[in-house]
Amino acid sequence: MAPFIIRKSQPTYTEVHIDAPLTNMSVAFAQSADSFLAGQVFPRVPVMKKSDKFFTFDRAYFLSDHTQKRAIGAVAARSGFTVSSDSYEVERLALGTAIPDGLRDNADTPIQLDRSASNFLTQHLLIGMERDWATAYFTAVWDNTLALSNGKWSDANSDPTTDVKTAIRTILENTAQLANVVVLGRLTFDRLTEHPDVIDRIKYSAGPGNPAIVNQQTLAQLFGVERVLVASATRNTAAEAATASYDFICDEDAVLVVYAAPSPGVEVPSGGYTFTWRGTGNGMGLEMKRYRDEPAESDVIEGGVWFKHKLVSAALGSFQGDAAD
Repeated sequence: MAPFIIRKSQPTYTEVHIDAPLTNMSVAFAQSADSFLAGQVFPRVPVMKKSDKFFTFDRAYFLSDHTQKRAIGAVAARSGFTVSSDSYEVERLALGTAIPDGLRDNADTPIQLDRSASNFLTQHLLIGMERDWATAYFTAVWDNTLALSNGKWSDANSDPTTDVKTAIRTILENTAQLANVVVLGRLTFDRLTEHPDVIDRIKYSAGPGNPAIVNQQTLAQLFGVERVLVASATRNTAAEAATASYDFICDEDAVLVVYAAPSPGVEVPSGGYTFTWRGTGNGMGLEMKRYRDEPAESDVIEGGVWFKHKLVSAALGSFQGDAAD
């Protein structure tokens, strides 16, 4: 009898194909995940290459005053500016989960297993992107430290409105850009909703059927910014199968005041950009794959996202990591 030989099979269609239905399902889920800041604060820049360079312009030249009076027949004074370059390199977060044949065969509605797997993986990818966002931006990487003029914002005698406006004015003075986003840790936000000075400042906007409530919209009006965002995403920090331990991904007692461009563009300053690789077939850098693991008699759903959170201009932000107790 001839010996039994295990031959490697050729790749199947599902092994080399990005699953569009699962990707679309995951994209829809990601867009509704408002607790995560990673896709909300800074513009997303879809790129064609995994790594590349981009130009930066020295603000010192653009904010200088080199003009001189010009006499009739004289040559105008001349000046110039420098152009530098920075670089990005997107990286991929990925995770897979298996659906055994026995589980699929026993399910009442098999298609829901794929949906559940896609949502499960998306949640993990969102958490991973948020973790990287917090490391890249929600920490002391900025040129300016947001000063607490009269104590932490959990102190009734503190003055959070003045502190934020001072940070906005500092950024404006140094960059000519008006900070338009305030990002609050969850505890910081909660303390502001209870702060007597904040409540006193908005009480005159109340009316019949419209009580004075401190929320993100009223804080944005009070601070004079376009958006106030609250870092509310949480995660289980314990090892898999260990006793769960939950914590906010972003520091709950921090605050960031920053200028974020409404959309990316040439000569458009922004505190940060999120680069996503368009080579995966969508502007979010997201992909969902489904392939067969025959030895394990399982279908595998695998999710991945190509991205890079890039600090572009540290001068455009002001950060305080201990704003409240």
